[in-house]
Amino acid sequence: MKKAFLLLLFATALVSCGTRQEDKYLAFLYRYMPLPDSVDYPRTFWEQNVALALQARREMPWGRTVPEREWRHFVLPVRVNNENLDTARAYIYNVLRERVRDLSMYDAVLEVNHWCHEHATYQPSDSRTSSPLATIRSGIGRCGEESTLCVAALRAVGIPARQVYTPRWAHTDDNHAWVEAWVDGTWHFLGACEPEPVLDKGWFNEPASRGMLMHTRVFGSYDGPEDVVSRNACYTEINVTAHYAPVASLHVCVVDSDSCAVEGAAVDFRLYNYGEFYPLCTMTADAEGCASLTCGLGDLLVWARHDGHFGYAKASVGKDEEVTVVLDNIYSNYSDYNFIPPVPHDNLPPVTPEQDAANKERLLYEDSLRQAYADTAFCRDGDEALIAARANWRTIQRFKEDYPDHSATVLAALSRKDFRDVPYDVLQDFALSGQGPRVANELLTPWYTPLHACFGGMSASDVMRWVGDSIVCDDSRNPQHLCMSPLGVLRHRTTDTHSRDIFLVAALRAAGHDARLDEVTGQVMVEGASQPSRGEELNGQLILTPSPRGGQGVGASTPSPRGGQEVGASTPSPQGGQGGGSPIYYRHFTLSRIASDGSLQLMEYPEDIDAAYFATGVDVEPGRYLLTTGQRLASGAVLSRLSFFNVKPGETTSVPLIVRRDADEPAVIGSFDSETRYLPMGEDAPRSLLSETGRGYFVVGFLAPGQE
Repeated sequence: MKKAFLLLLFATALVSCGTRQEDKYLAFLYRYMPLPDSVDYPRTFWEQNVALALQARREMPWGRTVPEREWRHFVLPVRVNNENLDTARAYIYNVLRERVRDLSMYDAVLEVNHWCHEHATYQPSDSRTSSPLATIRSGIGRCGEESTLCVAALRAVGIPARQVYTPRWAHTDDNHAWVEAWVDGTWHFLGACEPEPVLDKGWFNEPASRGMLMHTRVFGSYDGPEDVVSRNACYTEINVTAHYAPVASLHVCVVDSDSCAVEGAAVDFRLYNYGEFYPLCTMTADAEGCASLTCGLGDLLVWARHDGHFGYAKASVGKDEEVTVVLDNIYSNYSDYNFIPPVPHDNLPPVTPEQDAANKERLLYEDSLRQAYADTAFCRDGDEALIAARANWRTIQRFKEDYPDHSATVLAALSRKDFRDVPYDVLQDFALSGQGPRVANELLTPWYTPLHACFGGMSASDVMRWVGDSIVCDDSRNPQHLCMSPLGVLRHRTTDTHSRDIFLVAALRAAGHDARLDEVTGQVMVEGASQPSRGEELNGQLILTPSPRGGQGVGASTPSPRGGQEVGASTPSPQGGQGGGSPIYYRHFTLSRIASDGSLQLMEYPEDIDAAYFATGVDVEPGRYLLTTGQRLASGAVLSRLSFFNVKPGETTSVPLIVRRDADEPAVIGSFDSETRYLPMGEDAPRSLLSETGRGYFVVGFLAPGQE
């Protein structure tokens, strides 16, 4: 009896200890999770994921070897990036634990990636990130979704993992995301859903060797050995560039017009990509006005700002140890700069021919598994909506059958990706609304009926007034810019600015008004409102005129006097662009508004519009603007121009659009869609080029007898 009593006490102590342990980790998650996650997902969701993480720690052989720091920051967290969260951890652990239990940690990472490849392959899509289970069901994902799936799978079996991201490549207009896994004390990288025979090998080894910045966001306040780029209320951004490329430190000194240090200045390290100078990261100047970044050995534009003042300078990392930026708001009408990317390096690990052959054979088998699933799960003969829905086609078909008179309106408002994961209850909720559920990039939820009950019949002005009086904005608890659901905003009444705007549009629509987020500025636009969020009567007109005048070629710079009046003046030379054609937005040029705080706000016009769109004038808000133009050379270098101008209310401003060019250097004249399909000889079904070549570099030749 005494022995039984002692055993009972021991068991009770274990349960109590386990409960305290789960509470500790649950408290850690709640302390650092973004506000939308704490509002939109119930406590039971987080409790279940903590329990699953602890189960994997107990049951997997490497669970005892993973240090507390790596486990807490790289196994326990559910969120990888900005994906929709789901129950993937439970599903993946049940599927994978026996498959990897008897492997070494190194081989388990490879095996998990093979499993991911069995379930998903690459296909580009929009920026909304599908949940891991949605990626599995659809069988496809862009690199951000593939890497999210792979990180989630590795964490599910107790292996520390993180998504590594280069915001933009330096040598080409693109970006990429992949995975790092912690194996027996060392971080290794892998291409998600793209298994190789060994770790630290992917199609992107050489591009990564030319990277300017590769980083990852670590959940919580992390104290690891990597360089810290920034910290905020939810995550620590760390710099892992040195894992892939030679690096050097660039020191920036920010001073005012009297040469005094500017403490607290925001310093953007910007890289030319997609026609703009994209901010790789932003740092805050210290008491001496200094900020430092360790990054690849290439060129950057440093843009600094503080209290409405701004300044900029070009920096060549590895050559310039220090640059000074003067916040004087005085600038040339234009400045020409040549930006050179880092040189490539060969950093491939050794792979034997036998390893390579075995891996290729296995990849073919895994492709066949994924194809067999697609053959049974996807609709092949229906309309375009059913085909786009992939494994979700029965949801779309059911909705169309249940609401034949209303489904077309709702479905027309969905993105192509929405068809793959939209739930039936969302479609049903909007069936009689006369509109679709999509406002921006938020998770689709059934908000129409509840919001209609709250706001139905209210005037647009009353809805806007209610939102202004009732909703508190706090952007500090959502640095990832996740979207809180409209119902979450209604319940919690505190949210970030973007989620507030999504909620406002949803409330206005539920009240019966035509509302949207402006695709260019992100502002809330309301038809018929007495107080629109943006007064178009105060706008100015902007005309961009492609000019036959361009820069002087590589290495040349023709600065005009600071504060001069003629925008875009330069030495004549042929205009750049797509093979001499009209310059294209996001490829050859972009527009950014200089905000009152000195920051640059990109004007997000539709993709692939060209200069003709601006030839007759477009409405823009009055203020200061930056026109960025660039011509990408085959070497990866860019001939850029920064042109500054002002737009006044009610006036028309005409600005020359000049894309510099060098007649002696071959230029990139367009982009190539590797998803282009072709019909192989002797076959009935078309294939994509990517399915034949795989990711990476390849050459497409168009051949005919005696020609090429």
